[in-house]
Amino acid sequence: MLQAVAADGVTLQGAPVEILNNLGLIDSGVVEAPSLVKSDTGEYVLFYSRNCYSSVNYTESYATSTNVNGPYTRRTDLIVGGNNTAGLAGTGGATVLWDGVHMGE
Repeated sequence: MLQAVAADGVTLQGAPVEILNNLGLIDSGVVEAPSLVKSDTGEYVLFYSRNCYSSVNYTESYATSTNVNGPYTRRTDLIVGGNNTAGLAGTGGATVLWDGVHMGE
């Protein structure tokens, strides 16, 4: 869900908008840990995790949109917990940091 806030950063404005929902079995009913950024090209990138955090199926994914309110198109998974070269399980969520030059995780 996405909802605008006032300049104070906490007062909600307007109604919430659903920008991504789980797809049932493919997501094990879970979509969580969102991190939304706007790229320098104007595209919105929504990082999120799906599936159960304690399973080897926990996956970091992303979706993109040209409008902050969507619709968002799911893209290729970034890291699948039990199916990655690092052998990671319970990979956690993606957090984007911006230093004005680079974006990193």
